Amino acid sequence: MTRHVAGLALLAGLVVALAAMLVQLSPPNAGAQVPERLPEPSGISVLGEGVVLAPPDQARSVFGVEVVDPSLATAQQEAASRMSAVLDRLVQAGVDPKDIKTVRFIVQPEFDNRSGQPVLAGFRVSNAVAVTLKDIDAVGRTIDAVVAAGAVRVEGVSFEVADPSGLKDQAREQAMNNARAKAEQLARLGGVTLGKPIRIEESDLGGVRPLQAAPAARAAAAPETPIMPGELEIRTQVQVVFAIQ
Repeated sequence: MTRHVAGLALLAGLVVALAAMLVQLSPPNAGAQVPERLPEPSGISVLGEGVVLAPPDQARSVFGVEVVDPSLATAQQEAASRMSAVLDRLVQAGVDPKDIKTVRFIVQPEFDNRSGQPVLAGFRVSNAVAVTLKDIDAVGRTIDAVVAAGAVRVEGVSFEVADPSGLKDQAREQAMNNARAKAEQLARLGGVTLGKPIRIEESDLGGVRPLQAAPAARAAAAPETPIMPGELEIRTQVQVVFAIQ
């Protein structure tokens, strides 16, 4: 009887051990359905590029005035007077007031540190406006006019196209034509027939990029600041997979 009970206990232990081994050996989530991975589209994969060059049709710059005076009230009044003169010159040059926007107005104290201790010496008032210039040929004259009116800061000049969408369309069309030409050559070399595109991905390479303009010859006594707008480069790429028939 005792041997019979011991045999049953041993058998039960073996069953439990076997069940534990099966649990350990079974993969996790064995009962869960694993989604099927879609196969990558097969065919001829090529990279097409399109580049369009175009002259800019507008420019942007920032013009500023700055006044330092022992009196804060005097510094503010003088800065306001100079900026008013700058704005008047901009309007006289044909700039639409809607294309002028204040981007900076700063009032800060000025200290004299020559004695080793900071001593209030006055106040600095700065005022700056961002301006969109629609007349490319008048950029140099406009800069000279605002400097003569009292601007002491001209913070760069950048050129752009007001609406680059049409140029980007041209670059995109060039990129697709370039991709198709490459794919046709590869199909011909591989002895296969090219089918339709089955996947198209575009990579915008930063939109519009200015190109360096070559310096133009000019007279020694040029009456205005020479500004060269150069050209803008619109570039895009497309990754295209063509089917093989």
